[in-house]
Amino acid sequence: MRREKKWVYYCDFCKKRGLRSLKTHEAHCTLNPGRSCRLCKNKPDYPVLVDKLPFTTEDAEVGHHCEVNGADLMDLAQDCPICALTIFRLFLKKRHEDFWNINTDFDYKKELEAWWADANVRSERDSYGY
Repeated sequence: MRREKKWVYYCDFCKKRGLRSLKTHEAHCTLNPGRSCRLCKNKPDYPVLVDKLPFTTEDAEVGHHCEVNGADLMDLAQDCPICALTIFRLFLKKRHEDFWNINTDFDYKKELEAWWADANVRSERDSYGY
């Protein structure tokens, strides 16, 4: 029988864990309010953007419902889908006790595909000199 001791590393912001260091993950984790975005290369002040996020509320029999508009998320994130996801996740973390149900029409996958399509068009246009 063989026994080994191994270090397990945990992200300070989300539930991710691994046997290797998570420094790179933590720097870009979407629950890190001080993260830098790998997609748009910006480092916005996420807590300020979370406070600026407009939402609508509705009282219901079970509790309060909250609706966040996806277009408002993308406007605050300057059309970066990963920054929009970060704003929404930090909003959920901050306001989860205030609302029983938080919904949005933001579709991360669709927005990311659109961003990459635009980036590819810009890249082709720049490389061919259009």
